[in-house]
Amino acid sequence: MKPNSSPTDGVKGAQSVHRAIAVLRVVATSGEAGAQPAEIARQLDLTVATTHRLVATLVQEAMIERSPTTKRYRIGPELVALGSTFDRRTLLRERLNPMLRQLAKISGDTVFLHLRSGRFATCVAREEGAFPIRAMTVDVGSRRPLGVGAGPLAILAFLPETERASIIASNASRFPDYGLATRTVREMSERALTLGYALNDGRILPDMTAIAVPVQTTHDRVLGSVSIAAINSRMEPKRRDSLAALLRREIARLTPLPE
Repeated sequence: MKPNSSPTDGVKGAQSVHRAIAVLRVVATSGEAGAQPAEIARQLDLTVATTHRLVATLVQEAMIERSPTTKRYRIGPELVALGSTFDRRTLLRERLNPMLRQLAKISGDTVFLHLRSGRFATCVAREEGAFPIRAMTVDVGSRRPLGVGAGPLAILAFLPETERASIIASNASRFPDYGLATRTVREMSERALTLGYALNDGRILPDMTAIAVPVQTTHDRVLGSVSIAAINSRMEPKRRDSLAALLRREIARLTPLPE
């Protein structure tokens, strides 16, 4: 237990999560008409003050948004992105899984597939190579801010410049949780454009290095990324460049993907 914390902290946190999800359900079922905080409070038997706090947090995370005309709340772009990611995840994983297995077999290392979800990236697949020391750096289902780790960094770096800058600014408060400064993420993004692939050289786990390249549509929209991770001794510059070329070549055989 952290200093100055109490056994009730976890209970309160879980209660807040349950309430936020309940608010999302009410807003979702209200459709395009949207819902007012007073209506949400009444349906969930919450105080207006508590409802306003929950709504404000959900708006900040773009899970819901306020209509400028009706002043009512409706589902936001981040929640829509999360939902659409589910469909893309299934289709892309089915299409790319054979390639991921082949890459893991050729490289002997661990291969990951990340998909973009707004300002975040979710790991949707992982294939392990035969090398005995494996880089299990990311679990399937884990979600990280764009810019954190090779896969999310590749997605961020190859976005249009203005969009990239906006996302870095939006995620700035999250980077320190992973030991990264905003300036570092910006520099790593610029370096990725120079190299032609994203490189995470032990920035999160000191003993592990990973590279990644983007997965793009026919109009160069970045859907996700494929990455390879290994212990540092297996990721000297010459091999990194060779693996990056392998990634680009294999992805090119299956892409570009339709919008």
